[in-house]
Amino acid sequence: MYFFLDFRSVLVFIGQLLVLFYVIFVTKNWRFFKFAWHNNGFFFPMFPFIGTMYIAVIAGQRKNVIAMADFVQKYIGFPFNLWHGYDYYYFTQDPNEAKTLLHNLGAQNKGTVYNDIAYVFQDSLLTIEYKRWRLRRKEYAKCFKPSSLKMFSLDYYKGSSDFIREIMAQNGRQSLSYDDFTKYAFKNFFLTSLGLDKQPENMHRFGECLMQFQEDVAQKLLDPLTPVSMWYYLSPGGRNTAKNMKEITSISRQIFEDKTKQRADFKAFIEHEDNPALLDLMMSLKGTLLNDKNVLDDLVFFSAAASDTSGHFLMICFTLIGMFQDVQEKIYQEIVDLVGQKPILPDDVPKLEYIEAVVHETLRLFPVIPILSRKLDKDVDLGDKVIPKGSNVGISVYHIQRNPTYWPDPLKFDPTRFLPENASKIQPNTYMAFSSGPRDCLGKAQALCMLKITIASVVRNFKVLSKHKSVEEFKVMSALSLKTTHPLDCRFVPRTAELQHGSQEEI
Repeated sequence: MYFFLDFRSVLVFIGQLLVLFYVIFVTKNWRFFKFAWHNNGFFFPMFPFIGTMYIAVIAGQRKNVIAMADFVQKYIGFPFNLWHGYDYYYFTQDPNEAKTLLHNLGAQNKGTVYNDIAYVFQDSLLTIEYKRWRLRRKEYAKCFKPSSLKMFSLDYYKGSSDFIREIMAQNGRQSLSYDDFTKYAFKNFFLTSLGLDKQPENMHRFGECLMQFQEDVAQKLLDPLTPVSMWYYLSPGGRNTAKNMKEITSISRQIFEDKTKQRADFKAFIEHEDNPALLDLMMSLKGTLLNDKNVLDDLVFFSAAASDTSGHFLMICFTLIGMFQDVQEKIYQEIVDLVGQKPILPDDVPKLEYIEAVVHETLRLFPVIPILSRKLDKDVDLGDKVIPKGSNVGISVYHIQRNPTYWPDPLKFDPTRFLPENASKIQPNTYMAFSSGPRDCLGKAQALCMLKITIASVVRNFKVLSKHKSVEEFKVMSALSLKTTHPLDCRFVPRTAELQHGSQEEI
């Protein structure tokens, strides 16, 4: 009897603590609860430590941010309230709200969910506060001027020709994977941004580490219960992340050391260089805007971003090209009609309008960064509502770009949507694959150039095949960038001998 009374008193005490917790929490966060009243998901109970992230468990998607958002759209609806631990999030798929938020100077800092990523990427351009980011971005923009595209184009064509030779040399294994394209994307980044004469010996490990890193981080983003420092050192995913990031950092550090040996006075070099390599510029900023750790962190970030996003995109894009033979034939005819079998020169790239449309349509269906997150430094007026200062916002680019309200037959792969004559039909703010506002993609023009040259070169040399039949077959996941949860079937069959050798002519 005494034990029963004692147990009951413990339960009463716990209940009192919970009541006290909720009174304090609701009082402290009243402005968020008041705003959330008008949005979907308000009545989901918020629990200590985890908030409402148990929705990920209900959805059966503890490792997949996109699939959880799909669950929300299907069963709850946007706009949606979410408590990520003790942090309030407002999720939207409204393009006008997205534009207002992304262009508002009070919404330029990354959401608190990026704190988990910041633990790994630390003081990188990806996660630093807006005031510091703005200064660093202004300097880095010198490496991404329009005048740099000519030089980049030549390097991209050389890289694509090398890639074609590698496929040819695979002795019949002409089915490529995410890893193949990630390594190819990193080589292109190496050629254009690092300015070194040789690539790291263990570079093949870079893409492998990145792919595992993304899978592990996806699980952590949906787990607010475990402190990131504890997760990093004690959980299997955290230990894998630590191991992979250590290897990525080691490769980057070797690049950093090789560059230091190559050039003595970076500041003097930059003063006389119109289009400096990114790493040269970083090294010239040491002692002023950057320190050694900043250079290393940003090198890791840029390397990871360039490899991961472009690699994943190319895998998906070539699979789609293999699925839709009519699209592939138009790509082939465009490159043959406009360029023939000559090398693809910088002046040729802007003429490849259909290939660019293929890039944009792929990015519409599969945006490499499908969800954007910001934390508000001030109240933001959306017209019919005011999001309070301190809120986090999540913008689902993925759902905006698949919304049938803005995109007729949204799951149809139709590159003609993006041809110049159809541009006026695209509603404003419904396509933002490169983000929007001050913190948009710094290397958009360079990325488009590389992707167009790669697609043109490969399709000119190979017939691309895939057993997949529809976009609906693609099951996607995302932590930082989007990929499929399953391998994709993407095979390359050489065209005639004459065409095989034509595009590999030296510039």
